[in-house]
Amino acid sequence: MSILANFSNVMKHYGSQEVLTGIDWQLQDRTRAALVGRNGTGKTTLFRLLGGEVQPDHGNLILRPGAVIATMEQEMRAEDGRTLREEASRGLKHIEELQEEFDRTTYELSQVKEGDAHAEKLLDRYGYLEERLQQVGAYSAEARVKSVLSGLHFTDADLDRPLLEFSGGQKNRAGLAKVLLRDPDLLLLDEPTNHLDLDAIEWLENFLDSYQGAYLIVSHDKVFLNRLS
Repeated sequence: MSILANFSNVMKHYGSQEVLTGIDWQLQDRTRAALVGRNGTGKTTLFRLLGGEVQPDHGNLILRPGAVIATMEQEMRAEDGRTLREEASRGLKHIEELQEEFDRTTYELSQVKEGDAHAEKLLDRYGYLEERLQQVGAYSAEARVKSVLSGLHFTDADLDRPLLEFSGGQKNRAGLAKVLLRDPDLLLLDEPTNHLDLDAIEWLENFLDSYQGAYLIVSHDKVFLNRLS
């Protein structure tokens, strides 16, 4: 297994309050862990360090180059009229970018003249992008969006409703769907079972059980954590 993140004697304080002291810790490709403790003991600070929102005051935190780390938004904004489907699909931005590059490469290949020295390089890039699109499930992306939203108890009728129409709890579920669809190397989930009913919690447990990446969870839901352990 390769190392995703390495904490070496990391310290962090806010004003005179020392929140983290001498943290030495490694997260690997398939790390699955829960952060448990009283409020104010540094759980959120660890997430913010991993997400790049803050830097250590002392020590080193080294992240694997290219590693994708994703965290839930605590307050979902919906000012621009996006629908639920569109908001969740933002988690697939990496697929959209791959598809756009694939389309550009396909067009460039169509313009290549016989004997063009650039052709072989384009063909190699085309083959790589085609394989990557298959690996990330680009051709089933829409079905994945619907499946995740359904698992979190949204109906088909909800998909094209403006996000502005949903309650705060429903918006949080939409944010959870978006981060799960992103399929990052490391998922950071802060109280993910908030606003979920029992069926949706069971669906999330099954999702995480089969997840291929690493995840860290902050939760006060002891039953949920015990089922994942």
